[in-house]
Amino acid sequence: MDSLWEFLTKHYQIITSLAGLVVALSALILTLWQLYVLQRHNKLSVRPLLATWIHVEDNPTTVLITLINNGLGPALIKKFNYCRADGSPLEGKPDKRIGNAMASYFSDYSDVIAIDTSFMGIDYAMAPGEVKTLVKLVFNCKNPPSEEFIDEQFAKVRLQVEYWSFYEEKFDYDSAKDLQRLEEHQKPKEPK
Repeated sequence: MDSLWEFLTKHYQIITSLAGLVVALSALILTLWQLYVLQRHNKLSVRPLLATWIHVEDNPTTVLITLINNGLGPALIKKFNYCRADGSPLEGKPDKRIGNAMASYFSDYSDVIAIDTSFMGIDYAMAPGEVKTLVKLVFNCKNPPSEEFIDEQFAKVRLQVEYWSFYEEKFDYDSAKDLQRLEEHQKPKEPK
């Protein structure tokens, strides 16, 4: 025991320096870990999440397709494209494609339908909670198309959006994948 005490008293400066170094390294490692966790949290707290919503109203029958940013951060739109369900391009200028497609798909209702559409420009920042109406169809007739027919026509068109978060994370929205997930979710579950 005496030899240990002698060793400690002779080398106390080295021992206290080493102890201080261990404490400093531990503090540095803990600080770096906290920075990592904080950055990961910040990325999640400003993450955008785009989704579409189809809403049908009666009298006259109005169909709205909206794009919603359900995320907590802005969505910086980098690519915005309407195409056919198989991915092939629709005809016309980019801002007219969806209107032309709807006019074609609902041609039997051409004398009683009003079509309004919108198109998002590149570098548009869609705020959290923001809702944009992409397509609005108004049928002014006694016998508008059924919801099933409307769904069939909308399934022929695909919306593809590439968007980024402020942390420069890339995300893709594809209405065809959204529709596929919805169909899988609605399939009846087989009993085990």
